[in-house]
Amino acid sequence: MATTNKNNSNKNTDGINTNRTNIQHNSDRIDNIDTNNKNYVDNKFNHLKKDIYQVRKRADAGTASAMAMT
Repeated sequence: MATTNKNNSNKNTDGINTNRTNIQHNSDRIDNIDTNNKNYVDNKFNHLKKDIYQVRKRADAGTASAMAMT
């Protein structure tokens, strides 16, 4: 009986340790996904900001050109 309890205890301990490892692995993967998503959004935002700046420059140039003609 004592040997069976010890074996069961060892199996439970092994299972707990495996679960801890799996949880840590999943947490690391989630952190990595979060970082990748943040970088993706930051990149897209910066690209959009650059595009808006270019459109604004063209609009300002067009306005200046039109005002110079009048």
